Amino acid sequence: MTGSTVEVVIRGREYTLRAENDPDYVRDLARMVDERLANLELSSKTVDSGRLAVLAALNLADEYCRLKKEYTSRIQEMEQEQQRLLDLVDAAMSDEEISSLPDL
Repeated sequence: MTGSTVEVVIRGREYTLRAENDPDYVRDLARMVDERLANLELSSKTVDSGRLAVLAALNLADEYCRLKKEYTSRIQEMEQEQQRLLDLVDAAMSDEEISSLPDL
């Protein structure tokens, strides 16, 4: 898909973004950032928009890193399970080959 422009609003401010992705995806991302900023605005004592943006970025980065770590861990678990299953199949095939040999 070629780039397109997408209009979004974050904390009442309009932004025109150039998007390589689906415009709806970009709007969803902007909505997520807006919601995160709104929640921080409610729970934080600061009204400085720059500080709120940094806090939101840190929160999103933390969430991303935690999910990435969990994803990597699950991939490793699945690879280990895959290897265990392959070993079981290999062992079963070896047992079958031995039992199919003619008696001497």
